[in-house]
Parts: sequence; C-alpha cells; structure tokens
Amino acid sequence: MRKCMLILAVVLVCTLAACDSDDMPEELVGGGDYAVLDAYIGARSQGPAWFWVGREDSGAWQNLFNMPEWGDSNWQFSNQEAGQAASNWASLNNWNDLGNVSVRATNNEGRKYTIAVAFEAPNAGTVTISNFSVISFDDESGMDTAPLGDVAVKIWRGTTELASTTIALGEATAEVTGTVTGVTDTALDAGERIYIGVDPLASDRTGVDLSNLVVQYTPDL
Repeated sequence: MRKCMLILAVVLVCTLAACDSDDMPEELVGGGDYAVLDAYIGARSQGPAWFWVGREDSGAWQNLFNMPEWGDSNWQFSNQEAGQAASNWASLNNWNDLGNVSVRATNNEGRKYTIAVAFEAPNAGTVTISNFSVISFDDESGMDTAPLGDVAVKIWRGTTELASTTIALGEATAEVTGTVTGVTDTALDAGERIYIGVDPLASDRTGVDLSNLVVQYTPDL
C-alpha cells in the first residue's frame, strides 16, 4: 500500500512540474502566429481570433455581413438581405482572380468606406506584424490589370493609426506590388483588437490582396 501511495505521489509531483507555466507550449495560452489567409478561406462566421470589419468615413468599426450566395468567404459592408443600399460595394472576398483575401475599399457618394481585418487578443499581450507584401489591382478587371488609384494600407489599434503605407499607382499598366510597414510589440488588453486594412484615399475600384498578413501574438505570462 505504501509503495502504491509513493508511486502516486511521484506521478503527481511530475504532473505538476510539467504544467508549470514556464514549460507550457505557447499555443496553450493562445500565443503564436495567426495567418489571415488560414482563417479567412471558407469563413462564414466572425472570430474567434480574426474579424472582418469596415467603417464609414471615420466612424466606429462594424462587422461585415456574410454573403455566401455571392461566393465563398464573401463579406459586404452593406447587408443587401436587410434592404440596405449596396451601391458602395465595399467588401472582402476570395475570388481567385481578385486575390485570396481581397479588400475593396471604396469612395461612394461623398463617403469613404474603409475595409479591414481585425485580430482580437484572447488575453493581454503584445502583437508584432512583420513587413509584408501586397498586390494592388483593378478589382473589377482582375489581378493582371493596373489599380485605378492610390490606396493606403494602414494598421490601427482601435481607431488610433499606428502605421500607413501608400501603394502608389505611378505609371503602372498591370498590378502593383508593395511592401507594407508593420509594427513591433504593440500591447493589447484582453479582447482588444488591432486592425489591418485599406484606406481608399481617392480611389474607387482599387483592390488590395492581404493574403501575406501574419500577426505574431505573445500573451503576458
């Protein structure tokens, strides 16, 4: 009996040591790399880590509406099913000829529609977004055609702008590739979001593919 109890005590001590927070794999506390492409393809719901959002002018961020009848992972600023005006066409989609995580941010009838993806921290921690490449193009004619105006890819903590990279049209006759400047060790509280998206500037039909975006999240321990 004593021998059995001794064995159980040894097992218990080993188990507790293995569960020490310093030895826990980072993914068990929510840390690691979060690639937007992995979460977006096939997504018909919001969360838990990534959210599909937009805002009108400088208003509050709001969730986009899923429109599966328009294509896989099609998210619109306007909810046509509820009778809202669809004329702005601000959206996210993964039509192959328009990029796998394609943003269409627009200017329409004097209003600007910014479209973004948002990462929500499950616990307090920091996020780093390394510089990443994007493709800008005419989002009606496809990725082999030039964008129809400059856009800016921006990063916000809430509504506070942290970084901005302008993808300029220049003299392009085909799609334009640019490198977006990221951010390092940005602190987020539990449930707080960092937004990565497209400000249309003066353009109306310029698309941007965010497929290469990855957020590195490290929780506070």
